[in-house]
Amino acid sequence: MIPLPIRQAGPVESPFNAEQQGRFDAGLQRAIAKYPPERGKAALLAALHLVQDELGWLPEPAMAYVAFRLDVPPARVREVATFYTMYRLRPVGRHHIGICNSVSCGRWDRRSSWPGVWTCSASTPARLPRTATSPSRKWPAWPPAETRRPCC
Repeated sequence: MIPLPIRQAGPVESPFNAEQQGRFDAGLQRAIAKYPPERGKAALLAALHLVQDELGWLPEPAMAYVAFRLDVPPARVREVATFYTMYRLRPVGRHHIGICNSVSCGRWDRRSSWPGVWTCSASTPARLPRTATSPSRKWPAWPPAETRRPCC
């Protein structure tokens, strides 16, 4: 983890290539334009989404760059990025699967909604090796192991 100062001393190097930088700049300007001029810092969530869309995750240098562009403390950007589970703080593989098992999702009949997930998954997320293709967050294993069937 890169130590982030309270305030940046000067300009921060962009983590993007030229093409990504153009898309980021255009998206950031659209996001900032949605707020009154004195509230431009409120575009922080949108800026983090833009970074994640371009890079696939939120590396520390990218968070420092967002802090510089929005003139907020880098620690504030990290606080927001670590608070929300929608932001990936580590690179993820080609497939990133997350299944909600909260109370609100529990009102749906998950077994009939997701039959292929349980019958065709060879292992639960908890048993996947920690490689580039494993999930970046731990998701509860559901349903219980005795109700899952192996694929094929």
